[in-house]
Formats: sequence, structure tokens, C-alpha cells
Amino acid sequence: MENTSILGFDEFHKDLQKLQIKFEELITQCKELKNTTSDTNEALEGKNTENCLGELCSFRIEHQQFCDMIRTNANKDLDIPIWEKYTLTIEEAAKYFRIGENKIRKFAEENLASSWVLMNGNRIQIKRKQFEKIIDSLDTI
Repeated sequence: MENTSILGFDEFHKDLQKLQIKFEELITQCKELKNTTSDTNEALEGKNTENCLGELCSFRIEHQQFCDMIRTNANKDLDIPIWEKYTLTIEEAAKYFRIGENKIRKFAEENLASSWVLMNGNRIQIKRKQFEKIIDSLDTI
């Protein structure tokens, strides 16, 4: 059984339910305001149509922020920091080691039999820790 609380799903679900309830309340208030005369508007806790629309706009912003938070946290769970990865793509290795992509690609292609090069189909992967040892032993690149 998967522990969903690790991913924060329970908290997200509760927040989403709160937003849905708030949205339904705002829609109900706007419908009530639309169906009442100006004399009875004060009976609805002093809210007028502008306030109701303002709250709906606030809800949209809050909902968008909530969705952004879910996307951000979902990506955080999937992304592994580059310094913790076992293998790096050519692009990641170039950023990590501050060496040009073309130079790393050429170096890897010249050393395909080396222990620090891993072929994933037709893609070159660099074993980070082993390549660090190679870099440590070099004076120039």
C-alpha cells in the first residue's frame, strides 16, 4: 500500500475540497444577489455584486496558485538534484562540470569503452562519480 501522505496528497486533497466548498458558496451568493432587489441586498451580509465578483476573482487566483503548487510539488518529487544523480546526460554533465557539451560528447565518443561512459540506446550517459575521478586526474581538458 502506497503512503500518499509522503507526497502530500492528503493535504492537497483537503485544500482542494476547501476551495471547492468556497467556490460553491460564492456561486450561491452571486445567484442570490442576482435574484434579489437592491433593498434586500443588505440582508446578504452587506455583500453587493461587486464584492461577490471580487471574491470570485480572488478564488480564481487562489485556485491557480493551488494548481501551481501541485505542479511544483509533483515536479519536486520527480526531479533528482544533479549532484545526487548516478548518471548524467551530456547536457547535465556540461552544466555540472562546466565543460562544453561538444567537448564532453567528443571525449565520451573517443572513450566509449571506458567505465565512466554508459550507452542508453544511442544516448550517452556519463557516470558522474567515475567521471569526477577522471577530471581530478587531468591537468587540462
